[in-house]
Amino acid sequence: LSIHRRTLLQMARTGFVPAHPLGDGTRKLWRFLLSELDAWLRGRVNSACRPCSSTERNVQ
Repeated sequence: LSIHRRTLLQMARTGFVPAHPLGDGTRKLWRFLLSELDAWLRGRVNSACRPCSSTERNVQ
């Protein structure tokens, strides 16, 4: 992901990334499943993409 550990934990606490909290209290442990993070990233990349518009002109 190329982000700081604290940033990822904050994203997990807010529900921005898929994560699984373990335990109660203020010092929760978080588990991240690689398959869930991969699917989440692919969804974010694909949703940001738009179909390319053609710049070619029909010349006759």
